[in-house]
Amino acid sequence: MKDEGGEAIATYSPALESIIPVVEGLACEGFSPEQLDYIRGALEWFKEVAPQRWVFIQAQKRIPRLVFHPRGRPLAAATASGVSVVFDAEGLRLPGFPLEAQRVWFVSVLYHEAVHVGQFRVKKTCGLEDEAYAAQNELLHELYQVVSPEIKEYVQYIIDHGKEYLEDHISYCP
Repeated sequence: MKDEGGEAIATYSPALESIIPVVEGLACEGFSPEQLDYIRGALEWFKEVAPQRWVFIQAQKRIPRLVFHPRGRPLAAATASGVSVVFDAEGLRLPGFPLEAQRVWFVSVLYHEAVHVGQFRVKKTCGLEDEAYAAQNELLHELYQVVSPEIKEYVQYIIDHGKEYLEDHISYCP
């Protein structure tokens, strides 16, 4: 902003949220408005049904940002680093699954990747997938207890196929 003489008197700095949407404290980059609504709904549901697990996600800003990358990688619905979790379309939704089951899937993948973010920060190198899968599996069993009866078969499917996922990942240990 300039005064009448053309001298700068103030600058405009938009709120972070107008540049990068923030959903439940997580900066979300590359997601469509519909995906952001879906994430918002899934996280609100997650906070309601598993508040202690939500605390783990939020602890010390465990996950600074979520990023959407539309092209998937083999055997990866999402990947984590110390600064972000990158989701592909499969990490957000499972085609043909009801919305409640898709939410279970999304929050379980997010939880799995939150474990990896923590591992990255402490420079852990051994048993990464085993630890993340175990945490995700515990969460899935908890969520199985709170979903509606018609969704239980979908959650059981996710649990059963998680075992196959783990078998496809090698645990690197010295």
